[in-house]
Amino acid sequence: MMSRNLQKRMQHLTLIEDWYDNYPYYDLSTLFSNALGVANVFSSIYVAIRKNPENESQAETETWNYYNVGADMRQITNYFVAKYGLNYFAYNFNSGEDCTNLKNRVEAIYKANLYTYRKLVEVLGYTYNPLYNVDGIELYSHGESIGDVKNTRKPKGSISTTTGSLDQNDNIGDTTSTFFKNPYDQNSENVTIVDSKNKQTAITSKQEYSEGYQEETDYNNIPADNYKYNEDTGKWEKDGVFSIAAQDNAFGVQFNGPERYYAEKKIRQGNIGVTKSTELIEAQRNLVRFNILDEFFKDLEKEIVVGIY
Repeated sequence: MMSRNLQKRMQHLTLIEDWYDNYPYYDLSTLFSNALGVANVFSSIYVAIRKNPENESQAETETWNYYNVGADMRQITNYFVAKYGLNYFAYNFNSGEDCTNLKNRVEAIYKANLYTYRKLVEVLGYTYNPLYNVDGIELYSHGESIGDVKNTRKPKGSISTTTGSLDQNDNIGDTTSTFFKNPYDQNSENVTIVDSKNKQTAITSKQEYSEGYQEETDYNNIPADNYKYNEDTGKWEKDGVFSIAAQDNAFGVQFNGPERYYAEKKIRQGNIGVTKSTELIEAQRNLVRFNILDEFFKDLEKEIVVGIY
């Protein structure tokens, strides 16, 4: 036995096309607009399309253009009617209460699956070549900042210098040298005879540092200049400081003036077979055929659309 509520619902079966054409309370576009709200997740779906060569002389590149394939409320409505227009809603579009109930159900289904829709939008925005799991180019770079160092000496305090001769006790003074005769020139009493004496003044200097004297040295790294070839002059000319952008190095900060920079390019190539390549390309075709709006409509169909049998 059919319940009273179900009987009432069956009495209110209305073609979806009629909801599209007759709207005392809600037209179908307004219903979707109120249910999905301002942050319509389907309005901005940017997909990457690789730029193909425009003529036979151009090489294939990895340049990508982004296109918005999203839909506004009117487009969502038109597509929904195109797919389900000959199906039914078990709601009366002449009843404000029924219109509100239908809107609430659409909103509940949308919000319950919003995470899924957002992740699907994210996946569609990926850029990749389906065959690059085997063929690809790897670029490596390494920069070293050693630098031309400029030293600046900055002493603090004073140095005083005393000039004169130093004796054996390290005191300033004169020294006298004594010269003796050779033994065969000595007298019969075998007494050492002084031949001569010579007074010498050895000029030296003695430095004394004031209390608190110290020296400081600044080490300043001079960043490497970037050079650019000037075709007009045929010379390499300075073009500012060479720098590596933050997104191009592992530390996440801009790297300026490396004196040594190494670049390495590796090309990986392999053969995974015609069959496997075909499978990968077919999987990509299936992804291209995928439509996020269809996923949303399938969720609605299960809950609020009465089909034709």
